[in-house]
Amino acid sequence: MVIHCNEAWSFNAIVSFDGTVNGKSGTLKMSVVGKRPDAFADWEGKSVILSGTGELANLRGRGTWWGPGAAEEGKWGDIYYDGNYHFEP
Repeated sequence: MVIHCNEAWSFNAIVSFDGTVNGKSGTLKMSVVGKRPDAFADWEGKSVILSGTGELANLRGRGTWWGPGAAEEGKWGDIYYDGNYHFEP
């Protein structure tokens, strides 16, 4: 995460997901990037699935996300997402 001198925030991360999608389980690795204009604004960003294991090995997709996120360190926050996700044959 970077806090810029103009008070904008940005980050770039590889995140892991271990769970179930449409009844199929496995893990995912996703590239996630995001930004917000200042510490009080909502986040917005993009994500893309890089790889998966188990029944999620053929899951592909990319999308956008937005929301306030966590109100303070150590707390959960709300993030909403939309995109196109599908299983390859």
